[in-house]
Amino acid sequence: MRGVGTTLPEQAGGHQLGRYVLFDAIARGGMATVHFGRLSGPVGFSRTVAIKRLHANFATDPEFVAMFLDEARLAGRIRHPNVVPTLDVVATGGEVFIVLEYVQGESLAKLWRAHNAKNEIIPIPYSLAIMANALQGLHAAHEVRDEQGDPLGIVHRDVSPQNVMVGTDGIARVLDFGVAKAAGRLQETGDSGALKGKIAYMAPEQITGGTVTRQTDVYAAAVVLWELFTGRRLIEGENDAQRAAKILASLNAPVFVPPSTYNPNVTPALDELVLKGLAWPPTSRFATAREMAGALERSGGLIAPTELGDWVTRLAGPALEERAGRLHAIEASTGRGKTFPMPQGQQLDVLPPDTEQTVAAAPPVFVEPAPPGRRRSRAVGLIIGAIALVALGTATVALVAGTWRAPARTAAHEGMIADPAPQAPPPTIIAMPAAAASSVAAAPEVVIKPMTKPAGGSKTATTAARPVPPPKPAVDCDPPYVIDAENHKVYKRECLK
Repeated sequence: MRGVGTTLPEQAGGHQLGRYVLFDAIARGGMATVHFGRLSGPVGFSRTVAIKRLHANFATDPEFVAMFLDEARLAGRIRHPNVVPTLDVVATGGEVFIVLEYVQGESLAKLWRAHNAKNEIIPIPYSLAIMANALQGLHAAHEVRDEQGDPLGIVHRDVSPQNVMVGTDGIARVLDFGVAKAAGRLQETGDSGALKGKIAYMAPEQITGGTVTRQTDVYAAAVVLWELFTGRRLIEGENDAQRAAKILASLNAPVFVPPSTYNPNVTPALDELVLKGLAWPPTSRFATAREMAGALERSGGLIAPTELGDWVTRLAGPALEERAGRLHAIEASTGRGKTFPMPQGQQLDVLPPDTEQTVAAAPPVFVEPAPPGRRRSRAVGLIIGAIALVALGTATVALVAGTWRAPARTAAHEGMIADPAPQAPPPTIIAMPAAAASSVAAAPEVVIKPMTKPAGGSKTATTAARPVPPPKPAVDCDPPYVIDAENHKVYKRECLK
C-alpha cells in the first residue's frame, strides 16, 4: 500500500477521497493523523467530518492496516452519545481512512495542561461531569454485542486524557478504540505479549499479561479522575519501566494516597470512590463503568452541560477560534454552488449487502420555480378543472339514481315529451350543465312502486316494470335539447336513447 505521501486528486483545496474531501490536519497521534473532512454530495449537500489517516510508516504494514480496520468495525457498533461515532471507512488510492463525526471541542489532556500552566486545578464539579460522561461511554462499549446477540467483550485498554474529547456542547466523549480488545477482533493489536496503551494508565493485570476485563477500564478511569482532582500525575517515573514497577508494587501494599492529600476540596466520599476504582484485585473495584458513573453522579456537585460547554469555550478559546476559522474557510470552499459528483462506478456502502448496487454519477438537477403569474394561471386552471369534474360526477350519479327534480313545466315543454299514461307519474326531465351533457348517456329507467301492505300483515316493497308506452312520433334531435325559461338545456328523452 502507498503511504501518506501519496498524491491524491485535488478538489477545492483538499484531496478527493471518494465522496469525501480531505483537508489539513486537526491533531496527530502515535499511529494516525486526524484531518478536517467534508462529505460532498449532489445538489450542494455537504457535512463536516473528521478523517483519521494512518501515518506513512504504518500505512504500508498489513498488520497495522488490519488493526485500523478492526478499530473502525468495533467502534462502528458502539452507538452512544458519550462515544465519538464512526461514520464510514474509505479505501482509495492504496490507503484506508476512518471517517468520524466532527466534534467541536478539545481533548481532556489539553484542558488539563491549560489549568496546570496557570498552577490551577480543574474544579471538582467539572471533573465529575467529564468522567461521569466518559464512564457512561465506556459502559456502552463494554455492552456491545455482535450480529447474533453475543457479547463482544470490548475493553478499551487505552483510557487516558488524550482519548476523552470534551465538546463545546458540554458533553464528554470517548474515542480511539485502536488497541481495544474484543472477542470478535480479526487482528491482534501488535506483537503477541506486547503492552497496548499508555503505561501510566494501565491496570496491574494489563502489565502482567493477565486477563483484561471491563474493570481494567474502570481502573484507568480512576487514574484519570485522581489526576483531575490533584493536578498531578499518579504514576510518575523517568521511563516506562519505572512506572510499571510502581504499578506492580500496588499488588502487595497500597501505594496510592487519597486525592485529598493534594486537594483539600476533595471530600472523604470522593477519596473512597477513587481508591475503590484503583483497588486490587479487580473484583474489589466497581463491577461496571456504569456503576462508577452512578457513584459520581450521586456524589453531588455535577454541573449542567451548558456550564461545562462554556468552560471549554473559555479555556480553549484561542485554539477553538483558530479551528473555527479554518473550518469556515473549508466550508466556504465546498459550500453552495460547489458539488462533488460521485466517481463513476462507486459502490454505495450504506446499503445492506443484499441490496448493494453500483451507481453512476449524475449531474445535479436544479428545478427553476415558475413565475408568480404562471403559478396563478395554473392554480386557476386547476380550480376550474376541479369544478367541472365535480359537476360531471354529480350529474352522472343523479342520472343513474333518478333523483333530480324537473324544473317547473313551461309552454316550451308542451308537445315535446308526452306522458306515457295518465295514471303514471310525470316523466323525469333531466337538466344538467352544458359541459357534462356530451359525456352522459341515458340510463335504463326503473320504476319503484310505493310500498303496500299485503293481506298477511307484513310490509313488502314490490317492484314492477313500467308499462311500455305507445310508439311516439319522431322527434327532431338536432339539437337534442331545448332551452327552458331558466336558460337550462332540457334534453329530449328520445334523443338520449
